[in-house]
Amino acid sequence: MPVDLRLATFNVWGVSVKDPMTRPKRSCEFLLDLGQNEGWWEGEVPIVVGLQEVYAFRLDWISWGLVHGLRAIEGGVNLLRGWLPKRVINGLLFANSFVMHFIIILVNSMLFYPVNFIKCKLFTTVFDVKKSIVEPIIQSYATGGIHGFGGSTFCTVNLNKSGDSGLVTFCSGKGLAIVPEHAGFRGFRTATGSEILCNKGLLWTVFETEKICVINTHMQALDDPFRHFLGDKGAYKKQVEDIHALITHLASQFTIDFLFLLGDLNTMDFTSTEVEHTFKLHQLNDHHVTHVDGAVDHILCNVKIPKENLRCRHIKGPSDHKMVVLELSDLDSIRTLVKEMQS
Repeated sequence: MPVDLRLATFNVWGVSVKDPMTRPKRSCEFLLDLGQNEGWWEGEVPIVVGLQEVYAFRLDWISWGLVHGLRAIEGGVNLLRGWLPKRVINGLLFANSFVMHFIIILVNSMLFYPVNFIKCKLFTTVFDVKKSIVEPIIQSYATGGIHGFGGSTFCTVNLNKSGDSGLVTFCSGKGLAIVPEHAGFRGFRTATGSEILCNKGLLWTVFETEKICVINTHMQALDDPFRHFLGDKGAYKKQVEDIHALITHLASQFTIDFLFLLGDLNTMDFTSTEVEHTFKLHQLNDHHVTHVDGAVDHILCNVKIPKENLRCRHIKGPSDHKMVVLELSDLDSIRTLVKEMQS
């Protein structure tokens, strides 16, 4: 059966404890090569890709210089693979990563909280992994457009949040185009643990001609080691409520036949039934373990699409998450059937 639409979600592991600077680049190179080999980027079938953990950080100038230096060190250590024992390489990378996270999380965010409101515009700059890693892919292959660049997903209320949402959505293929007026970002109301320092939320895009909406998200980690000490312990439940509220809002503003929620939902111990009950959406992907913590990466839909119209794959790459790819067929017939049932 001919494929009408492809959807993919991929957490690129932008906060790897070992190589946080080079891991996203390797993951994006993997995505680029996979798309080229399978004809995604230059084919007729439209594809929408949601990426998570492609973070940008708002840093003071001193921290910015130090982070760039640590990025160079990380790259240099990786060049020594094969020359030094693996244990030594891993030890150097872990130490370098620890210093990098210390600078971003403690020095740049927590210790300078009283002056962040003053220094935000005058004394800070942005270290954006998106610009150097993802943007070249987009410029070459995303004929339909992109959403999530330019620091648009930074928190503008609490300036002590160093990180943006880490979300990027782009599309390629015939017929799809991301129009700024039909796309946006809504940050979650609350978070807990170390995630209070990033502006996680919902990156949404409506393809008005096709009457399709895609929401890309990365939700609260339920096993955050600092969840008992920082932030709102009920954050996950409130983030689910934020998703329902956004879906209701978009349905009132646009004519939407198919709404897809994709991303890292951090549903670590959830069954497939619990996933559907929590989000009030139908799970399209196979309930497959995509991370060491369980089945956390999903593609959900407001319409129950028959299994014969779906093909799901879980592809292992350089990230600690598997990439979820979904191919959908005969959407026009499903759309007609749904409308007949509603009438």
